[in-house]
Amino acid sequence: MLDVREHPFFREWRDPVSGAVSYRLIRKPAPLVQSFYFVNNCLTKDERYLWFYCAFPPSGSALAGRMLGRVDFAEGTALCFPETQFGDASPLVDEETGAVYWTSGCGIWRRGPRPGDAVQQAGEFPASLAKGRTPHRIATHLTFSADRRHLNIDAEIGAQWFVGDLDLPTGTFTLWQEMDVCYNHGQFSPVDNTLQLIAQDGWVDCVTGARKGYDNRMWLLRKGEAARPVFPGSHPDHGHEWWSPDGRRILYVDYRSGTWSWDLATGRSTLLWAGRPCHAHATADETLLVCDTELYGEAPGAVLFYDARRRRSVAIVTALRKSPLAPRRYHTDPHPRFIGGDRWIVYTVPDEDGLFTLALARVSDLVAAAGGA
Repeated sequence: MLDVREHPFFREWRDPVSGAVSYRLIRKPAPLVQSFYFVNNCLTKDERYLWFYCAFPPSGSALAGRMLGRVDFAEGTALCFPETQFGDASPLVDEETGAVYWTSGCGIWRRGPRPGDAVQQAGEFPASLAKGRTPHRIATHLTFSADRRHLNIDAEIGAQWFVGDLDLPTGTFTLWQEMDVCYNHGQFSPVDNTLQLIAQDGWVDCVTGARKGYDNRMWLLRKGEAARPVFPGSHPDHGHEWWSPDGRRILYVDYRSGTWSWDLATGRSTLLWAGRPCHAHATADETLLVCDTELYGEAPGAVLFYDARRRRSVAIVTALRKSPLAPRRYHTDPHPRFIGGDRWIVYTVPDEDGLFTLALARVSDLVAAAGGA
């Protein structure tokens, strides 16, 4: 089982206000290291491989040019793979094998976790739709279908958006729906091969540079049907949504009120944690939560843990130290997420060198700090 408390690649860090303990990666294979975007897991089921994003400033950005690295806990190595330069937050870890998928240009690629593993092309967005244009993205963050035969695609090329899937055995793309406003953050249902959660999002007109907002964030798209909103009406304050592991609920942030869980069967929402989060994540039973807050204002940001059973919170990081590196350039939000059977929380944090690294916090320690056993 994963335990980094005495691992030489990690160093203990204690929040000076709350006393909460995290373990920061100090054996960085690149100057800048980030945890995955919170929707996707970064740790294999056997807990051997921990994957992360790497960058060598000033090269790369949140759109393209970052690459992948990983720690191999069995062999005791931390490596960066330059050939894995990826678009957006596309990387996806195969939790069974340790292999990783990512997008580059119009292609979808994969490689195993060992240094000698070959890079293979899993498929390509059709040239008939790309029409010689350079894509803004091919997938915001790849996810597997329930049968693991397909990857979701939410491509943006020019002023067109294409949502569909890539069939892994054949490498072929199937278009589900084409849109004329921005839909991204596609995620396959964990239990239904024909259903994706997608999101309206802000975008920039590729010709004029005009910035566009969105009116209703969350939508469900079933293959063969038109996308429909999760909630009718206007909901511009919803965001940063994800599926529950059993596919029965969609969890999301309302930036004004807190973190919510919406039940597909009943259509009812339940407030899990009141507050003003930016991103959030929860354990499978939705009793423990984590979020980041105040990321872009004048006040310092924070990473917070919450035990909903006791209604007690603990600051994992009370005040995120500001970095001279522009956070939006590499999208260095903490993006906290539960991993390792909900026993750890992984997040991105400013490092002592002025850049960034990833950190792990042990959930049992946080539960105890919140007054639990």
